[in-house]
Amino acid sequence: MFALKKYRNARQLLTFVAALLPFFANAQLVITPGTQLPTGWTADSLVRNVLLGSGVTVSNVRFNGSSGVINCDAIGKFTTGTLPTTLGMEEGIIIGSGDVSGAIGPNDECCTTEDVSCNSYSCTPLANLVNNTLNDIAVLEFDFTPTTDSIQFEYIFGSEEYPDYVCAGYNDVFGFFLTGQNPVAGQPAYNNKNIALLPNSNIPISINTVNDGSGSLWGGSDDDCDYTNSAYYVDNDGGQYVEYNGYTVVLTASASVVPHTVYHLIMAVADAGDSSFDTGVFLKANSLTSVSDTIIDTICYGECYQFFDTTICDPGVYVHEEGLSIVTLFLAIRHYPIHYQNDVIVQNQLPWTYAGQTFYGPVQNDSIILTDRYGCDSLLVFNLVVHNNSNSESDTTICASSLPLTWHGHTFYSAGTVIDTLSGRYGVDSTVVYRVYVNQTYTRDDYATICKGSVYEYNGQFFSTQGIHPVRFYTNNGCDSTLYLHLTVLENPEAQIRFEPEMADLENQSISIFDQSPNSSWREWIINGEGYGGDIVINYNYPIDHDSVIVQLISHNGPECVDTTYTVIYMDRCAMWVPNVFTPGAAINSIFFPVGPCITELELWIYNRDGAQVYHTTNISDFWDGRNQRTGEECPTGSYVYTMNYRMSNYPDVKRTSTGTVMLLR
Repeated sequence: MFALKKYRNARQLLTFVAALLPFFANAQLVITPGTQLPTGWTADSLVRNVLLGSGVTVSNVRFNGSSGVINCDAIGKFTTGTLPTTLGMEEGIIIGSGDVSGAIGPNDECCTTEDVSCNSYSCTPLANLVNNTLNDIAVLEFDFTPTTDSIQFEYIFGSEEYPDYVCAGYNDVFGFFLTGQNPVAGQPAYNNKNIALLPNSNIPISINTVNDGSGSLWGGSDDDCDYTNSAYYVDNDGGQYVEYNGYTVVLTASASVVPHTVYHLIMAVADAGDSSFDTGVFLKANSLTSVSDTIIDTICYGECYQFFDTTICDPGVYVHEEGLSIVTLFLAIRHYPIHYQNDVIVQNQLPWTYAGQTFYGPVQNDSIILTDRYGCDSLLVFNLVVHNNSNSESDTTICASSLPLTWHGHTFYSAGTVIDTLSGRYGVDSTVVYRVYVNQTYTRDDYATICKGSVYEYNGQFFSTQGIHPVRFYTNNGCDSTLYLHLTVLENPEAQIRFEPEMADLENQSISIFDQSPNSSWREWIINGEGYGGDIVINYNYPIDHDSVIVQLISHNGPECVDTTYTVIYMDRCAMWVPNVFTPGAAINSIFFPVGPCITELELWIYNRDGAQVYHTTNISDFWDGRNQRTGEECPTGSYVYTMNYRMSNYPDVKRTSTGTVMLLR
């Protein structure tokens, strides 16, 4: 058995029980208070291992003034297991005005107070937010250094003060206070600036400013009360996962900062006005980040770039999501150029110096690595021809594309040898043998496919348009040849999903899911984490125990172009439940009537085993108490037949009929 609260009649109770049963085992909130954290954990351990994300370093971490081992249960860490709760976060740090384990659901107590003896602390910035005395103060504070011009983290504020004490003078308080340099020129430095604010405003988060708009049970009205922000409020009355009566949606605290500058941050929460009814703040794991929006960089050909956890070796545009930040990298690659230099000298000019190197004789295709002003290497192919004053031989190698070659007064149309007899300056003839070697040039066709908007790197060049692109290249022998790139550019698919009907219900679990993606040639379906093939239409049998199903469509066009989209199909639980047994006069289950949140119209007949009518009504609020409606006498134990006509709010134009039996026990 289990205790339920705040249900006004039997029909509401039965509806709640029927709706609750599928969810008891789905998820849970697990909290590890400070005294049960791993051995030796300090406030620094908690921040570094749980809260800290990318782009931020921290130091001088303290909780309630202590940097030692945590011995207080007003702080701890939480997780929701493998199946998240309705909280909106899966894990993180929790800070509270009482024992944080008191935040564990279900919400079956109206006003939880879990006292601890370790939060007799003070916090001036927090005290400045309210006009009441602060009690049970919990303060986590530290220095941090950001790597970019902004910081942010995600949080949820919850309290047992909701909803009874909204604007009633007992406004528990919390805040995130930032101290350090203001990046705006001419503006004063941050001095405990509260960044726990409503989105796009300077309004601090509290039960007076974020609530359901219904006002206080006690009728109070503070001057700073605001009933207009219900979109940020979660009513947790009867919730299964969190004890707090109400809490906010996931909010983001952020601030502009000066990169590589030390700041101080105070995260504090306290009871105000009294020491009753706990309040807490959930801080999302790994959400304290400082990440730049855009990176533009260049690397040399053959190098790779480390982008977060990804190693990138190709040019392009890359995106990384880090918490709420999206980082875009524009990466270019400087190609590896090849240069040629041919010098011709006579023997008495030796030794010969070029590009910082000294040569003592002829050189053929010598490789010299040069580094440009960007630090990228290029290759210089150097040839040195040295003419002799005596009998000599001179060889040269050229590419076929350089024919015919005129060399030393001779024209070569192909590879060959020519011998010249020359008169020396001392009257001595010399013989010079000229040999020409010819290396072949080549052509080649290559084929590639890319997506529209992408860039294809081919032999150090980049192409994005469809067609045949000629590209010059050099062989290992240095010959100028031509490659022909046949590039096909495919349209990018646009993943789009449609489903009929738009929502499953308990009478119809068959859903047709359609792929309506333009430019898609084939597809993959993943529904609720399972693959469903590549048909254009999926006939899906919706699982009755699910409130929602996630559908992922991966649309392909060719092997390269991919687009993914997600959608959610929800279950319409406008169901009706009819008891099959009841006991008139008993403490529970003493009346008979159909139960359903969507019933709008009902006519009910009940007959005994002889076929005689014992009850009839057209009022959906009426019920049968086990008596003969005509005579007022108690009907005996036995089986009775009911017939009813009814309408439901989800299909108001459809009149339905249902027949069944109910057992009356006395």
